Amino acid sequence: MVLVKLSPDPLPTPLFASLAFAANGSQVVVSGSTDSVHARVFMTEDLLDGSVAPLALHVAAKRRSGDGGARSVAAQDDCVVVATDSSEALLFSAFAFAFEKTLARLATPIHAARFRPRPNKLLRPHQEAAVAGEDAEIRIVNVDDITRSVVLKGHNDTIKALAFSPDGDFLASVDSLGDLHIWDLRGSKPISMRVLRSVVPATNVDLKDMGRISWHPNGKLLAIPGIHRDISILDTKTWTSVISLSGHSKLVTAVQYNHDGTAIASTDQSGKMYFWNASGKEKTPYKTIKNPSIVTDFSWHPTKNDVCFVLDSFEMEYLKDVGVVSSTVSTKDIAQEMDFETSHTDYKSKRGIDQDDTTRPAAKKTKTITSLDDEFEFDDDEDAAFNDFVVDDDGMGYADPIESRGDARNYYSKQILAPKTKGTAGFGGGYSSGMMLGNGLGGGGTEIQESFQPGATPLKGNKKYLG
Repeated sequence: MVLVKLSPDPLPTPLFASLAFAANGSQVVVSGSTDSVHARVFMTEDLLDGSVAPLALHVAAKRRSGDGGARSVAAQDDCVVVATDSSEALLFSAFAFAFEKTLARLATPIHAARFRPRPNKLLRPHQEAAVAGEDAEIRIVNVDDITRSVVLKGHNDTIKALAFSPDGDFLASVDSLGDLHIWDLRGSKPISMRVLRSVVPATNVDLKDMGRISWHPNGKLLAIPGIHRDISILDTKTWTSVISLSGHSKLVTAVQYNHDGTAIASTDQSGKMYFWNASGKEKTPYKTIKNPSIVTDFSWHPTKNDVCFVLDSFEMEYLKDVGVVSSTVSTKDIAQEMDFETSHTDYKSKRGIDQDDTTRPAAKKTKTITSLDDEFEFDDDEDAAFNDFVVDDDGMGYADPIESRGDARNYYSKQILAPKTKGTAGFGGGYSSGMMLGNGLGGGGTEIQESFQPGATPLKGNKKYLG
């Protein structure tokens, strides 16, 4: 563990600090609400060397007199956006960390900023960033041309967290009332696809309550802080909770998947940080860290199982190799496993099987028929029910009605135990309607008759048959 004290002087009051990995994980950008500068940039390699306290590689320009403190920071490629409580979203270069432009200027403080993913830059050539805050509106801004922006309305209170799906087609947003909104961005005009009321803890506008939510890397799951001091993982097809992880003693403030979706990190209001197996098979965290103060923000490395987080004492810590150590199941693609279980449950439901009973039925043993009384059960008291049942059993006309147990036994003797009289299809040109008995074919049954159209009657000799 590497501890970096970002401010040389003791801070008079606790503050909020935010961070993000930039330049493909080679840099860490940190911004504090009461810091004298907009942000500080550290080389990740320097943070891994705990022998010497690392110095900031770049320090952004000092704040002007009217500039507010940073509330959120996000990075993508060579760009970094810092959202401030002075209602501005500022764009910086990730390498030289020079100020580029003001992306958005609102009337109220901005609490959240996120870049929209671009897995295919040919299909999505323009870089976009979403910002939101106390005006309860989300603005998606074109970074290249800030005059091109889209406003999403629907929240009723301060928006404190944003999260794009990995493909950038959907946006999830959380407000202070605990409502989760899902937005569909695939069309020419974004639409509100789903609103889940009171699924995230409702809080006042507290800077330390991030409300961070996180998509699984394959986009099939969404992890959110639950209202019962737990982590709730939602299926993004049905938007229902499929996994719940409990163990926090206080309300969860943030959750985030690692780069391959095998682990989840979470923080709570007591300062504890838990690491979970994302499969949900293990109900207890595999690692726990108790911090002396509250974690205000954290981020997984984009390609490694390293975590960097900041405290309200304006201290930053870097943890190396905190991924899942051992697991009884593979978590490479948890959502595929979930899809299988869901389809299996649907199948059992359709077949009338108790969904709570997961015991596999015992395999049926193959047996040889030695007694018709054992294979076919007849009730002598119900023989009268067969009075109107007539079977064409020998191919030579109507059979006698089955009126007793003996008649039934004789009929089934002919059908099952009688020797085959004709070969199977492809052998001698004959046919047989054999039944599988024991380890082989049972005796030949009724001859398969020639097909005919309604109204026609096949003839054999001078007799007509109904088939």
